Amino acid sequence: MWSRVKTLVAAPPAGQSFEPSDSLRRDMATPGSQLHNRQIMWTNLDGTAIAAVVFSRCSFKAASLAETVLGGTSFTGVQFSDVNFERARFDGVTFHACRFLNCRFSEAVFQDVRFENCEMRLCAFGGVVGQDVSMTGLDALECDFVGAALSSLSLVRCRLRAVSLIRAVLYDFACQGVLFSDCLFEMAAFDRARLASVRTEGCYFAASRFSGPTDEPDILGAMAKDEALAIADAVGTGPPLPPDLTDGPGLRLLTAVCDGVLSGRDIRRRRLAMLANNKRRLAWARRRLGPSGAAFLEMLPGLIEAPLVREETGIRPGPAARIAGFSPNLAAARLLATHFGDRAGEGQTIPEDAIAVEAVYTIGSVGTVAQTDDSDLDIWVCIAQRDAERPDLPAFQDKLDAISRQAERDYDLEIHFFRMSVADIHDNIFGYSEDEGYGSAQGCLLKEEFYRTALVAAGKKPAWWCVPPGIGRDAYDRSLAAMGRATPDVAADTLDFGPVRSIAGDEYFGASLWMIVKSLTSPFKSIIKFGLLEKYAAHPGDPVLLCETLKGFIFANQGGLWRCDPYALLFREVSRHYQEGGQAGAVELLRQAFLQKTGFDPCDEYASRTGEAVLDHFFPYAPPSLGSCPPPPAKKTAGEEEGFARATALCDAISTYFLKAYERLKTRSTALGSGGGLTERDQTMLSRRIGASFGRRVGKIMRLPFLRPGRHLFASLEIGLEEGKPRETTFAARGEPAGADRKARKKETLRQEASVVRLAAWLVANELYRPGMHVQATLLPAPLTLPDFTGLINAVHGVFPARETFNPPLSWGLAGERVTAALLVVNMLAPREERGTVSIDTLYATNWGELFHLERTTALEPLADSPRDYLIESMGLTLDPDARIEVFAPAKSQCQAVRRVKR
Repeated sequence: MWSRVKTLVAAPPAGQSFEPSDSLRRDMATPGSQLHNRQIMWTNLDGTAIAAVVFSRCSFKAASLAETVLGGTSFTGVQFSDVNFERARFDGVTFHACRFLNCRFSEAVFQDVRFENCEMRLCAFGGVVGQDVSMTGLDALECDFVGAALSSLSLVRCRLRAVSLIRAVLYDFACQGVLFSDCLFEMAAFDRARLASVRTEGCYFAASRFSGPTDEPDILGAMAKDEALAIADAVGTGPPLPPDLTDGPGLRLLTAVCDGVLSGRDIRRRRLAMLANNKRRLAWARRRLGPSGAAFLEMLPGLIEAPLVREETGIRPGPAARIAGFSPNLAAARLLATHFGDRAGEGQTIPEDAIAVEAVYTIGSVGTVAQTDDSDLDIWVCIAQRDAERPDLPAFQDKLDAISRQAERDYDLEIHFFRMSVADIHDNIFGYSEDEGYGSAQGCLLKEEFYRTALVAAGKKPAWWCVPPGIGRDAYDRSLAAMGRATPDVAADTLDFGPVRSIAGDEYFGASLWMIVKSLTSPFKSIIKFGLLEKYAAHPGDPVLLCETLKGFIFANQGGLWRCDPYALLFREVSRHYQEGGQAGAVELLRQAFLQKTGFDPCDEYASRTGEAVLDHFFPYAPPSLGSCPPPPAKKTAGEEEGFARATALCDAISTYFLKAYERLKTRSTALGSGGGLTERDQTMLSRRIGASFGRRVGKIMRLPFLRPGRHLFASLEIGLEEGKPRETTFAARGEPAGADRKARKKETLRQEASVVRLAAWLVANELYRPGMHVQATLLPAPLTLPDFTGLINAVHGVFPARETFNPPLSWGLAGERVTAALLVVNMLAPREERGTVSIDTLYATNWGELFHLERTTALEPLADSPRDYLIESMGLTLDPDARIEVFAPAKSQCQAVRRVKR
């Protein structure tokens, strides 16, 4: 497999001598000479002594330098093809930006040799020996180092693909930011290895031996196997214990030593299991992100570290950081070089006083089966405690925000950075804004979610990974103390964020209110989280936390999607809770939520083991344990509603679910305690946001709760008078579904309103209309035309964007109600030649997150002075000082008041 086949090179011309020319001999024998842009082909240079010669942009092809002695020589931009270096001696030689193709270095001797930014293809280093060899930025493909014996070999930012290291012996081996892909480590020995930011993919480690710190699970697995074999071989082979160690203090000492050794093995085994799970989930995350998103994730730690940041206007300086134990690999380094362009060198230089970052984590659906194309990335940047009060941290946060903007602009990724210290996470202070409400019960739930879903993108690992599952605070502290004694290298690579505190009984009510508010923007995700809250509330005091269940499955090596994926396990446990309580409707709603988040029906997975091939690859199949899965629901019959009607029915079911679950939690919280764990401020914010979403008020434009149709639910809209009803009273909006064959599409009635302005506002509020969408009309009352309606709905969309209108900061609800945006629609149905002001339809949004429509036909005179005066004097509204106020009238309207306002 690893035998080398020479590249076929054209034979030399007839009569061509293989001996070097006199000038070449003279130049190569003269110390200090420089050879530039020379082609050396079909030349025999065996045994030549080359000292202190500089080669630049030369080409060696089918040349032989066997047994050559090279000292103090440098090669820059040189190409070597089919060159024989067998048994050559290299001393103080540097290769910079060189390319090697099918070259042979067998049995060569290396001393103080440097390979910098070189490429190697089909090269043989079998039996090479030497020391102080450095390879930086090396890209090697299908090369072999069989039987190589090197001391002090250093690899930095390298990529090795299909490289054979069989029987290689590397002493004092150092790796930083190296990717080994499809490599062979069989029977290789790596003593005193230091492996930082090393990743292996598809490598073979049979009978290999490693010693030294690393966090690569494949290498740790090889070390564990080697240790287990060594212990098995040692059983029964040693001399009997001396009498002093068989009784009394000696026996107790021996027992303590054995306890320490076995405790260390348990800690390393637990760490290995969690690292392997982290690696698998990172691979899944990269696949789900696609090539572009995966590339951004690859260079993300480097962007956080860099002393530069890219803005729309160009590259500017930013506070540098240093992530513990992180080194970019070759792919990340190249991406960063492209990212920073001409300033790439500056971007890779980290100053000594850089901000110390202990770790970079992701939390949430990233790396789980729930990750989709539009999943956002929540990134936790954990600052070292000694730097938690640095004055440049606000500027560092600005740099992180700039990275977020660039990710959305160039990679279509929504990324949120949260900067925290170790003490913040330990104390459940998670860096969210005051509107997020992550305190009390929510803080406990978020820490549980962090331990369950966190992915280590770079830096240190949570110490929680290395302790047994399901232990209390005291046992947790003892486990960390034992880890520091038994495995100091592991302890140095971990961060103590503390265990998850149990939720007090009186905190469930407050947590449920926060969850309802969160559900307004992420309903399907919140359904399952709300179910988890109910599950915990059913076992107050000390419920079995889901993160501990997940950790137990990982430690027990129980694979499968439903045991090892955080989101699938969450669905399984909550479904089981509702199933045991006989709540079939909640189970079905959970299934719908899981389908919406993941794109596949969990019940299909229960029925058979087939599933998606990609899931089988990343989550190897494991048969479910007895009773672990809810039964499939009844299949949908032909008479069930489809399309928009089905979506609105699902919204009603979600509303019913949340309200019933809220009542159950409220009752349970009352039975367990009082107070709800909410401050008066929280109660005010939450009640006003919930009221804004569900409460009815005069003139209010109601949104369909939890309906977020997305961009492509309807291909077009149709507006017209409702058939069979008085033409002057009812307007109807119909939608043509997208995605189906045009002939098979059937228009659905979406809404009927007596006011065309109110109908346009309802379509915008429920995100059923987007600019550029095809709109057509049937029968419209004169003088209303289709251009009038499209102009109106575009004006409404421009003044009232859905996210800003209905999801303002929660803290705005603490202030009195005031108008933040308003649109005055003048004379919409009046004759176009009418010069006076006949009617005004007022649409206005408030700081509480509500949209209203009021129509007036009297007291319209203040509009002639200013729209603001009209809103204050005639409507009696309180305006925000920065309120946006616009006026719209049909294009052909002759209304003089509108013309004066628009001047």
